[in-house]
Amino acid sequence: MRYIIPNDATIGSIFGWLRDPQAYLGGVLENMTACKDKFGTVVVRIDTTGVSRVPHYRIEPGEGDAHPTMNVLPPAAQPCFSVRNGASHNPLDWGADQLRMLSWSSNSMTIGEIRQLLSNAKRVRSKSAAGKVGNAAMLPYPRTSAASKPLPQEP
Repeated sequence: MRYIIPNDATIGSIFGWLRDPQAYLGGVLENMTACKDKFGTVVVRIDTTGVSRVPHYRIEPGEGDAHPTMNVLPPAAQPCFSVRNGASHNPLDWGADQLRMLSWSSNSMTIGEIRQLLSNAKRVRSKSAAGKVGNAAMLPYPRTSAASKPLPQEP
């Protein structure tokens, strides 16, 4: 079964669909923290063109640290700190065509939001392991309209 990631999705809105949410969030948080330490405020967007349950992600300047070229440069030349493979969390060596804004979610999440989501994931996992929460436990993150809807299936 293949799924289509909505254009306005965030990691929080596709949380229940991720292959291993805790491992994925841990890798994203580790890379975001490294970029934050080096560059300042950061946000993360996910790739919406693929069908993987571990989508690639892009770490870029946060709203408070908007780069002066944000409104001047074409989308392919927008500043970006790191683009990562969703499965390995290793850097992707992509060119401008692959980094175009159209393939990235229109919404992003901050490092604080990722930390909170990871904390919630750990809590749900430990309760589930203790038999206190059923398999249907989800962690909805109502950041986008996609958060309240199931991911659409490709025809």
